[in-house]
Amino acid sequence: MSIKATIFYVLFAFLLGAVAVVGIFYLLDNCKTPTDYVQVFVHNKSHFVVKELSLTYSSGKTVYTQQLSPNQTAFFAFPQQSEGSYTIVAQTTNNNILEGGGGYIEPGYVEENTILDGHIINGTDLANIKPQ
Repeated sequence: MSIKATIFYVLFAFLLGAVAVVGIFYLLDNCKTPTDYVQVFVHNKSHFVVKELSLTYSSGKTVYTQQLSPNQTAFFAFPQQSEGSYTIVAQTTNNNILEGGGGYIEPGYVEENTILDGHIINGTDLANIKPQ
């Protein structure tokens, strides 16, 4: 192979690598949750399957998820323009309706809530609670 061809292939590989790196960083940057959103994680640490899980936030809108098994986590993200609050309601397979968690929020907050056998608690330090 000639020197010109080798230089061409090296430059082409360098250019291709640079495009790939820029593309990866572009995708990673655009996959973030917007800063005016609130993110809420709900961990099911109970012994029961949650048949329906709902989260109602400041604007009065409600979002739902279904079938949250023990030791699974649900994720909610929703727009929040200013101060507000949210509540969580979980209906379990033993027909308990649990309401709780939630609380004060502002844009950019990341909240964690944990469903236990009899109630829902809020707090980021509670995510590692073992089933009772």
